[in-house]
Amino acid sequence: MKSFFKFFFFLILSLSFNSCATLFNSKVTDVVVIPNRPCDITIESDNARKIATDHNKILIALVRKKEPLVLTLVTDSITKTISIKSRSSLFFWMNLTGNYGLGMLVDWNNPKRYTYPHHVYVDMLSNDDVYSFTRLPSGLVTSYDNILKVTPLKIIGLSNPSFEATYERKLGASFSAQAMGSILMANGILSSGQKHPVGSRFALEMKYYFLKTAPVGYYVSFELDYLEKKYERRWEFVDPEFNDYDSLYLENMYTDTFYVHQKKMGYSLKVGYQFVKTNRFTMDIYGGLGFAVREINHSNRNNSNDVPVYPRHGVFGLGDLSQGKL
Repeated sequence: MKSFFKFFFFLILSLSFNSCATLFNSKVTDVVVIPNRPCDITIESDNARKIATDHNKILIALVRKKEPLVLTLVTDSITKTISIKSRSSLFFWMNLTGNYGLGMLVDWNNPKRYTYPHHVYVDMLSNDDVYSFTRLPSGLVTSYDNILKVTPLKIIGLSNPSFEATYERKLGASFSAQAMGSILMANGILSSGQKHPVGSRFALEMKYYFLKTAPVGYYVSFELDYLEKKYERRWEFVDPEFNDYDSLYLENMYTDTFYVHQKKMGYSLKVGYQFVKTNRFTMDIYGGLGFAVREINHSNRNNSNDVPVYPRHGVFGLGDLSQGKL
């Protein structure tokens, strides 16, 4: 029996010294609220109080708890109430680094487990009851429901240079829909073998903004992209009967000029950040992964049964020499 109590005592002691949030988090934390317009702030929560104001920055002290911090902000034209959610603190998650995370059991129902974002930025030009963890662009932020964009650098793009225009429509605090259309122009560096291209490209995209700041800020999106173009191509072909690279093969090679008809449907998942600086400048930075299904057909060939002559060591960008779905 003594061994059991000794084991139980050391277990409780071990858990206590490994419950990081209980040990290291103070009972009180603070939040700095930064609206982008002067306003009056009323604290609705009973666990918080305003302790300082400095150049439109309001410092609020509050007791840690699971419930959100509720604020009402008022300007001459807008009244909005925001609910700033609490979250598990870093010290709570640090329990995972020792004792197999058992310290979480001690911290689980302890109010010191929770914290709040240290800086909260509020857009007082929008009626949306949202806030951001990142500094909001001055004077604009989420006040736009519609954005019309053109991409000047696309005209000199490496692949499929084009004149491109995009329309984005805000659907709510977190969502927007975007439609893009472009007309293909001269060849890019990566498509130098394509002469006299004509065609167009269309895309539909749904965006989800993480911090409910549509149409600016960090987002994830899904895009459908359709491309159709036609261009002139010049390449060497040979009868498939001559499949060995020898003198007879070389003698039967010939150069043909023909047309390539290409259709491509792409599916992409993207992560990005859109920044609106003024009413004339928008920057949309993104990256992602996806796949595409291409259909390629040739016309005006001398003999459609002949096969293209590929370089022995391979060259980038020869996918359009094969017909069919790729």
